[in-house]
Amino acid sequence: MSQALDPIPQTDPLIDPSGRMGERWYRWLSLVVTRLLSAVLTVASTHRTGLSASISATTIYTPNQPATFEVSWAAKVTTAASTSSSIAVTVSWTQGGIACSKAFAAQTGNTTATVDGSTIPIRPDSGQPVQYATTYASVGATSMVYALDVVVRQLT
Repeated sequence: MSQALDPIPQTDPLIDPSGRMGERWYRWLSLVVTRLLSAVLTVASTHRTGLSASISATTIYTPNQPATFEVSWAAKVTTAASTSSSIAVTVSWTQGGIACSKAFAAQTGNTTATVDGSTIPIRPDSGQPVQYATTYASVGATSMVYALDVVVRQLT
């Protein structure tokens, strides 16, 4: 877990009598810079609820330059089906001109405690979409309903 930032040392002099940056300012700014440099940039995200069908390939982000990204997803059953259900997530992208995809294992717990998620690093071609899709199945009078979160973060 990250260390909490101290309050801005606004009442301390920025420059000490020797002409150097004040110690509290130095510590505070160093921590700010460290956090900024280690931060991951979220470039796209979606939060979808009330889903009760498969989602066809949906573009979440199209990079405009070469970079490494990570795609994270989380799915949760919000209403269980009467009998059984499953939901599977697939992430797809183009790398080096080749269509790539990762199909994650289906969740089959069929309770409102059923949750799953994963993260995959990718390096998509510039100008080619990063997409997600789901495959849904539900059996019984009551259909399964789920929520899906997908996030794309730029790493490099």
